[in-house]
Amino acid sequence: MTTTQDTTYDEGPGAPVASRDGSGFRTYEVYQRQRVRDSTPLIKPRQLTSLEYLQDPYPIVGILREHYPCYRDWPGNSFWITRYDEVTSLFVDDANFETRPKLWFYGIPGYGRDLRAELPVLRCRAACWDANAAPLADSILGEITARGNATDLATEFAARYSLELLGRLLDLPAGDLPTFIERYWRMQRGFNWEPRSEQAGREAMAELTEYFRPLLAARRESPGSDLISVVAGLDGLAGGPATAEDLVVTLLEDDHETLHGALANLWFLLLTHPDQLAIVRDERRLVRFAYQETLRHSTPVVSAKRFAIHEVERFGRLLPEGALMMLSGAAANRDPRV
Repeated sequence: MTTTQDTTYDEGPGAPVASRDGSGFRTYEVYQRQRVRDSTPLIKPRQLTSLEYLQDPYPIVGILREHYPCYRDWPGNSFWITRYDEVTSLFVDDANFETRPKLWFYGIPGYGRDLRAELPVLRCRAACWDANAAPLADSILGEITARGNATDLATEFAARYSLELLGRLLDLPAGDLPTFIERYWRMQRGFNWEPRSEQAGREAMAELTEYFRPLLAARRESPGSDLISVVAGLDGLAGGPATAEDLVVTLLEDDHETLHGALANLWFLLLTHPDQLAIVRDERRLVRFAYQETLRHSTPVVSAKRFAIHEVERFGRLLPEGALMMLSGAAANRDPRV
């Protein structure tokens, strides 16, 4: 879309004036051009990548939510959306916005297939959680209690629990779990545009692929009820039988942050609010509600990325095709309007 008449763009007092006819500036450039009167004095351009934000994002995204709800982050080449109604509207607007897979960030979209939505995979995961969730938690907490010393529940319970649960889902051979976890973490940390982490993540994907290749072949011959066996037994897939690359991509695209982060935040909130901990102890059915409230109050995933599929007008701006939208769950979940 282009302007259809001669247009003047005022950059503010003392700034040069640019003028073009119908084929000059694209309309989104008009919307996004930074002007003096559009300045954002309550926030500095690089605060969203600062140590301050990493330590506590809530004050900064609160400023965005209350004063700049569609904030143009120039250093990050993105738009931050922070109010609840706007964030949720972009999550469900699949006609105009998309969530891109982690493989896209790695730049290797054809590496393998994401099989998470296959019904046998969904059934396998649900059965594993039902069978292992409570016994594994009891086992880890029993070890922690037996030691009788100070414990970091974020790392020694929450992180360990989520990863060992994944190990049980895969039914890995005894002794292989530590090596798998190290590679899994490298893979999950590598898709956020940091070159050294990206290279380490690519190497971890290759290592995991070679690790799973003989396991997949063995369980195709002698299947069990684990995820590797289920993936090996998938028939009728477009592109042929499932491969080790498919299994690695399925693990890559899975959510690895919510369970670990939510459990760690739940422990923190309850232990720092003893009155709430006492209520949960007295009525155990409230544990589920405490977990859900943790997801709202202290979300483990503070922001999510969506991309504009095509040029679209929202929030008083004309967003260009491919525009990166940072949807702030941290801000939206504490929106006083809701």
